[in-house]
This record gives sequence, C-alpha cells and structure tokens, in this order.
Amino acid sequence: MIVPSSTGFELLQQASPRRRKALATQWTPPGSSCSGLASEVCRNLQNNYLLGGGGRAVDRQREDALTRMNAAAIKDLRRANAALAGELSRCKLEAEEEKRSLETAHADDKKQLAAEREHAASLAERAAGLEEHRDATKSKARAKVKELEKRLRQEHEARCRSETDLEASGHSLASLQQQHDDTKQRAACTASEKQKLQEKVVSLEHQLHALRLENGNLAECIRHSDTGQASASDECNRLQQKVADMERQLQSAKEAYQEAKAKHPKLQAGIHELEAACRKRGAHLEATLAEMRGHQDQAADFSAAHEDLTHQLKRSQERAERLAWDGKLASEQDVTDARLRDIQDALHTSQMAAAAAAEEVMGLQGKHAHSLAQLSACNKELSEYKMQSQELTEGLHSATEQLAALQAVQGADRRQLESRLALVSHELEQTKAELSRCQYGKRLRLSLQPLSKHNA
Repeated sequence: MIVPSSTGFELLQQASPRRRKALATQWTPPGSSCSGLASEVCRNLQNNYLLGGGGRAVDRQREDALTRMNAAAIKDLRRANAALAGELSRCKLEAEEEKRSLETAHADDKKQLAAEREHAASLAERAAGLEEHRDATKSKARAKVKELEKRLRQEHEARCRSETDLEASGHSLASLQQQHDDTKQRAACTASEKQKLQEKVVSLEHQLHALRLENGNLAECIRHSDTGQASASDECNRLQQKVADMERQLQSAKEAYQEAKAKHPKLQAGIHELEAACRKRGAHLEATLAEMRGHQDQAADFSAAHEDLTHQLKRSQERAERLAWDGKLASEQDVTDARLRDIQDALHTSQMAAAAAAEEVMGLQGKHAHSLAQLSACNKELSEYKMQSQELTEGLHSATEQLAALQAVQGADRRQLESRLALVSHELEQTKAELSRCQYGKRLRLSLQPLSKHNA
C-alpha cells in the first residue's frame, strides 16, 4: 500500500495554533493578500531595510523547511515505490503462475475438447452407419413384405378360384345327383312296370296253356264221344271265343311289354347322357375328400342299381326260359344284356373318373397345405425382419441419445471453458491495469529523480 508523503501545507495544518500564528507573522506566501499583523509585518519589511536581512533569514528558513519537506516526501516516495515494486513483482509472479496454470488448463481443455470432438465424430459416423444399415434393412424388409404380400395375394386369388370352382362343381354335382335320382326313380318305375307286365304275361301264358290243355281234352272228348255234339260245339265255340279273348289280352300285354321295352332304351340313353355329362364334368371336379366319398357312395348306389337290374335281368331270363314260346323274346333279352353291359362299362368309367377326381383333389389339398406352410414360413420370416428392424431402431435411438448427451456435456464444458476464459481475460485485464499503474509510478519516479538530485 502506498503511503502519501507530508506537504508543507499539511505541516502547517498539523502545527499548533501558536506556531501557526508565529509562522503567519514570519512568512506570508508571495501573491497572498496579507491582513492584520501579517500585513503590517509585510509593510514594515518593505519599508525597513534593517529588517530586510531578517526577511532573508526567514526566506532561508522557509527554503530549508521546504527542502526538508521535499526530502521527507522523496523518502516517502522511495519507500512507497519500493513497496509498490515488491507488490508489482509479487503480482507479476502470481500473474505468471496463474497464466501458466490457465495455459495448462486451456491446453488440457483443448485436448479434451479435441478428444470429445473425435468421439462425437466417431459416434456420428457410427450413427450414420447404423442409419444406413437400418435403411438397407428396412428396404429389404419392405421388399420382402411386398413379395410376401404378392404371394399372399396370389395364394388368396388361387384359393378364391379354387373355392369358386369347388362351389360350381358342388352345384353341378348336386344337379347331376338330382338327375341321377330322377333317372333312378324312372328306372325303378319302369322296372316295376316291366315286372308287372312280365307277371301278367306269365299268368296269361299259364291261362293259355291251361286253355290249350282244356281245348285238347275237349277235342279228345269230342272225338271219342259223339253224344252231345251240339253242346260240345257250343262249348267249343265258347272256349274258342275265350281263347280269342285271351289271345287279344296276350297281344295287348305283349304290346305293353314292347312299349316298356321301347321306353327302356330312352332311359338307357338318358343314363348314357348322364354318364357323358359326368365324364365331361369329372375333369373340373375339385371337391374335397368328403365330397369324393359321397361320389363314391353314389357310384356304390349305381353299382347297387346295376346289381338290382342284373338280378331283375336274371329273373327275366328265367321267366324268358319258361316263356320259350317266342324266339323274339330271347333276342330282345340279348339286346337288354348288351345294354346292361354298356351301363356297367359306363359305371366303371364313371368310377374311374371319380377316382381320378379324388386323386386330383388330394393333390390340390397337398398343394394347399404346402402353400399354407409357405405362408406360415413367410409370416415367421416377416416377424423376424420386424424384430430386427425394431432392434436396429432401438440401437439407433440409444446411439442418438448418447450423442445428444455427449453434445450436452460438450456444450456444458464449452460454456465452462468460455466462462473460465472470460475470467482469465478479466484477470489479465486487471493485471494489465496494475502493470500500467506500476509503469506510471515508475515514469513518475524517473521524472522526480532530477528534482531529487537538484534538491540534494
């Protein structure tokens, strides 16, 4: 701390009142307006020559007092300058130490900032790589999803077409079943009518045979007995009339039988048409296994109907053998056998077509199961891709959070460094101000050195 030196004015102020009065009577500064005793002394000094030497002595004393005061002030200034120089050197040392510490801290902070920037750049590169990998994975997943959607759409369209074909086949099969039932019912009605007519023919043949036997017996009786010729002739006429009636009934029965046999080829043609329709539709049938079994049941019904017809044919053959009176019946029976064989061949063909349709349906079912397995595998692969994409998204999110945290830490460190730099710059400014003050004191001391030499 600089201690100010004492001046002449301060010495005058610090003097006692008597001393101050004596000094006032002894000396008055030049140019001042004197009053009282001082003014009187001044006037006497100007007029009295003898007192002029005393005035010079007073001036000498005054100069000596001023010299002593200047010497004391110079000593005070020297002491203050020495203290100021010590304080300045101490401040310089402290400023240098603080500067070195701040430079070291600044270099460390620069290194740390560079390392953090490198780490941030590496994290940014890693985040960019992760982003590119995620984009590539997303693009692959989108392509896979589009492909799977396309395949699913194709499978769905194929399934819809198959269901539509199955539904159409079911409707056609129902219509064919209805036609088959109607044909079977008509065949049953025709078979029952045929059986009734055959029974009627057999009964008429028995009656004719009995009448012929009776006619022979009567003729024998007529030949052997001449008695009762008139009654016998009447009876013979009556019997002949009865035979004619029976022959007419037999002819009508034969005509009905021929009509039934004429209807039978029409029914056979209907059966052939039905079988042809079954063969044409058999290629388009894609029914399920249950429907195929139903079709096989229908084939079994056909076989049962064929067995019934065969049994009826056997019965007809037996009756035809008993009714050997007409050779045309045997030929018609042969035609019926040939037609029945054709029916058997058509039924066999229908069964083979049904078996082929069943195999085709089983193949379609296998393809459908394979497509379902592929669909499940595609769904599984899609779920795996979604999980990988989610994991990559989470990793990118965590990396982004780490980068944001690192940027926040870097921002905080940067702000701390800026605050420390501002503080150091402020301290440097203060040090510069102190140095400027010290230099000003040094210049003042150098400017006072000639005066002190002159005073010395």
